[in-house]
Amino acid sequence: MSPKVSVIIPAYNAAATLPRMLDAIKAQTFENFEVVVINDGSKDDTQSVLEQYQSEDSRIRVFRQKNQGVSAARNHGLDVAQGDYIAFFDADDEVPENALNDLYHAAREHMADLVIGRHTIQYMTEDYMPKSSRNLSNETDIPKYHKSLCWNFTLCNKLFRRDIIEKFRLRFNGTKHAEDGLFIFRYIQKVEKITGCPSIVYKYVKNSFWEDASLSQKANSSAFKDLRRNLMEIIQAIDEETTESLNEVNASDATQAAKDEMFWNWKLIRSTMWKRFAQISILDEYYRLLWNSDEELYLLLQKSLEECRENMFPSQWKALLEDNSDLQMDVGLMNREELAENPLLSVLVTAELPKESVEKMLEAYYGQIFVSFEILLDEALIDAVPETYLKKENFHVRPHANLAKWKKTALQEAKGTHCIIVEEPVYPSTRTVAQMMKRIHDKTFITAPICKIDGERFHKLEAQSTVFTNEFSVIKKRSKYNQLDAIWSNKIFSIKNLLAKKRLFESDSTKDLNRLYGNSSYIKFEDNSFVTNMSDSDILRKVKNVGVKLGYKRKLRKEEKRLNRIEKESTEVETISLRLKKWRNCKLREGYKFLTLKVLFPVYYKWHARKPIEKNKVLFIVNRKPALPNSMTYVHNLLEKSGKFNIHNKFLLNLSLRYRQKFKVDLDLIKDLATANYVFLDEATVTTCGINKRPETKIVQLWHGCGAFKKFGFSTADKIFGGNAKEQKRYPMYRNFDLVCVSSPEVVWAYEEAMQLKGVGNVKPVGVSRTDVFFQDDYIHAAKQRILEQIPAAADKKIILYAPTFRGRVASAYGPDHFDYEKLYESLGDEYIILIKHHPLVKRLPEIPLEYRDSFVYDVSHTMEIEDLICASDICISDYSSLIFEYSLFEKPIILFAYDLDVYFDWRGFYYDYFEMAPGPVLISTEEIIDYITHIDTEFDREKMHAFREKFMRSCDGHSTERILDEVGLKL
Repeated sequence: MSPKVSVIIPAYNAAATLPRMLDAIKAQTFENFEVVVINDGSKDDTQSVLEQYQSEDSRIRVFRQKNQGVSAARNHGLDVAQGDYIAFFDADDEVPENALNDLYHAAREHMADLVIGRHTIQYMTEDYMPKSSRNLSNETDIPKYHKSLCWNFTLCNKLFRRDIIEKFRLRFNGTKHAEDGLFIFRYIQKVEKITGCPSIVYKYVKNSFWEDASLSQKANSSAFKDLRRNLMEIIQAIDEETTESLNEVNASDATQAAKDEMFWNWKLIRSTMWKRFAQISILDEYYRLLWNSDEELYLLLQKSLEECRENMFPSQWKALLEDNSDLQMDVGLMNREELAENPLLSVLVTAELPKESVEKMLEAYYGQIFVSFEILLDEALIDAVPETYLKKENFHVRPHANLAKWKKTALQEAKGTHCIIVEEPVYPSTRTVAQMMKRIHDKTFITAPICKIDGERFHKLEAQSTVFTNEFSVIKKRSKYNQLDAIWSNKIFSIKNLLAKKRLFESDSTKDLNRLYGNSSYIKFEDNSFVTNMSDSDILRKVKNVGVKLGYKRKLRKEEKRLNRIEKESTEVETISLRLKKWRNCKLREGYKFLTLKVLFPVYYKWHARKPIEKNKVLFIVNRKPALPNSMTYVHNLLEKSGKFNIHNKFLLNLSLRYRQKFKVDLDLIKDLATANYVFLDEATVTTCGINKRPETKIVQLWHGCGAFKKFGFSTADKIFGGNAKEQKRYPMYRNFDLVCVSSPEVVWAYEEAMQLKGVGNVKPVGVSRTDVFFQDDYIHAAKQRILEQIPAAADKKIILYAPTFRGRVASAYGPDHFDYEKLYESLGDEYIILIKHHPLVKRLPEIPLEYRDSFVYDVSHTMEIEDLICASDICISDYSSLIFEYSLFEKPIILFAYDLDVYFDWRGFYYDYFEMAPGPVLISTEEIIDYITHIDTEFDREKMHAFREKFMRSCDGHSTERILDEVGLKL
């Protein structure tokens, strides 16, 4: 019986990596396959390795041929393959054990001719997934010329039907570059059904820079000509098939709109393919390796890039320039002489670098994708420099001097805006410099972690990684533990900021750097890293502080415990030891909570409450943020302006602190709370439930939202999002409130339920303070002006505000990313712009496609206040956010984009029936949103919106703050 899947693997001198790949294939959960390995004239022990595996497993078939290249080897595999489906793997990569199973079942379930799964790329310390891979894998019905296919020439994450390949005699053409992309697109032309597989099915493992001998071979004119020829064939194939389809549509009775849409889609795909050629092929794969190329290549790249510009949409060309700002392409594609004259980065290589590390250092920097740099090398190292580098236009030798003098002189002579000072054998990964240059902005320096090379693997240096723990990168960046990062070679500095220092380079290089840590602004960058063969002892040798040397491991253990406490959303299989550890940690947390809230805090409060109340002492307690939230600022400003009150602000930073720090902060809060006359909060704070409040103190819960939308507190005790009901009853967080402010009499019941305050009578519809500004004409006018200053395009177009709530847990919140921006731009781009404001808890913001970013779609999550956006926008799109209540005060259109309503309801639940309560349409697709906005003049139900406002926002009339202060007896 023939196998279901044939896995074809070309192998050339792969004796070292083949066992890893073959073992991974043998471990597949899907067993009905064959492995066809073509030994392409290997000169090492590849054949003996293959024969050993063949003797152990009859599913492995081995064939030999003279060295003819990877295309010929794959074609040979196709000639002898017997499976119904074909997968192409490489000899030096890895596959998860479920790869073949998931690909095959996706093909059978959807009757697909082509299945596209997810793949990751692992390079040294990086492990990332291309966006096109994620996008395609999530779809069950992929159009033949889906835009993401232009960016996905990957062969090994796909499953092909062999009968289609053989019916049309599809083969690889033998060229050196993009032959796999051409094969894929020729195959796509012949298929009926393409589907995605949302599993990771392949892991590309790229060699590190000192192992990859192909870098200089790849960046040559011969390979580029092959690439260009193959891409031109792909574009020609798209044009031919689309022209045929267009002719059929034009001859049919389709509407003119349908014909226009098809014509537009063809133009977009064509432009996107040219953009892919420009970005991936010309710039990333060749121009960024210009220093390792032959003389002819630059002219070919220059000519081809101009050809791309002529065939791309202007908006896509603009996005290309913006995304490659480090290449300074506004003045054209610079040649090597021009790059050498106008570098952005100067790499200063001091005599401190060991001579045996010089060549490896040069390989690392000349192998970077950041091409706009120069090398300034101390003359003392010249003997260690290979001759090929001495001839490069951006390589310069500077006379030797003592270290401080040499660095100062080199810094003054450097042409770049930024510099790296190389003193240690520390090397950047391929993308490290480019990523750090994008992030440094106006800071004095940016630093990155260092990983130690351990054979083919990399692991972080323990000592240096301490600097990047949460405690020292988020909570208190300035610390004596920064001495563990007393390395120059892993940092990029602003030359202007360095030269402005009065004390810079002195006799002790380590002290110089520690001083910079103390008197400079900096960023700790963690998305990538440098590599080294140094050890922790080399790092510790530079540290003078004994406490740091002895204490860093304890800090790492604390960080490990903190990370273990962060709740994961997915449930994983747990070992018994892990379950015991979790049980122990749970009991420790319970013990801490009981000891503090039931014993220590009440006693500590009672002790300090012996003192008399300080009349007119007002305490503002902020739970998570390091600054006053908008829900407090109006009250705070009024009290401050009166000059009658002694105001104290307490920032608890509950999501950031560890137990010891949190304990100190809580004790300080309780001491202050014991003598406060008035206390204001904007959300639940568990510390306040651990005291028996004296009656003279008035605690006011201003709350941070309006209305009653998604459930919280005790209302979520039976939901996935919520806590344990017994636990919430034992520690009632809301019991000490004298006043809970809500926006309408309608929602009093919901807050009483959530806060366990039924019958107490302290939840009152006095209004919400933060809404008062929406009734002030001066504020509204100023808000609109602030928007126009940041986004001038808003002057000529209407504004759509997209303000979704977060998904997941508080500690690991993420934002939704389900808009089809291409369709939105096509239909609404002439009249509207979109401003996106994600929830403050969302740390990693979803990406916006480059061609629409900051021209049609603007992410203003970190740059604009939500109050300003509410005032200035014309339409609001939200989902489950209480923002809709504030927005209803203006009685402008609201759309609820609830594509995941069922999941969200199971997760958290709502106080009212979602559809009955909604002030506007509940939609689940981009197409529905477009249709509603296009017909908004007739579709918008003003009466429904007014009724919604009256029901949920009746108490918000511009005088809420006055009523709140009167309610607790505060007289201004």
